[in-house]
Amino acid sequence: STQTMVAKVDDDTYQVQVVSWYDNDKMIECYSNFIDSVKTELPDSNIYIISITPVGAIRETKDTTENGKILNSDIDRFNLRLIDLANQKGIYYVDANSELKGDDGKLPADVTKDGMHFNKDTYEKFVEYILTHIV
Repeated sequence: STQTMVAKVDDDTYQVQVVSWYDNDKMIECYSNFIDSVKTELPDSNIYIISITPVGAIRETKDTTENGKILNSDIDRFNLRLIDLANQKGIYYVDANSELKGDDGKLPADVTKDGMHFNKDTYEKFVEYILTHIV
């Protein structure tokens, strides 16, 4: 099951968030199809894939994926696939993941309560990083 949310930010910018429970191959296929449709409908657009952000240790220590276990190593592997896709499609990739990771390769505990969602200051840092890494 997939939900796609599109929000108009301003006259030139749309934000798209896809929430899905597909396997990685299907997710890459969905990204690819979406990119193709944007290129067709808006051929002069700059398209960016923003990396999947890291999770905190609290998410890695859950007992099962059904209970919320997410591994940063899995995120890193998926991000490599997103980089490959961006290169294949001739679009931009923004590596916010590396910017948000702590020295241990995880989202620092002091910026998240649930190991996944950021506090306000970190969201601001995330947005600032994106805005300084686009053309």
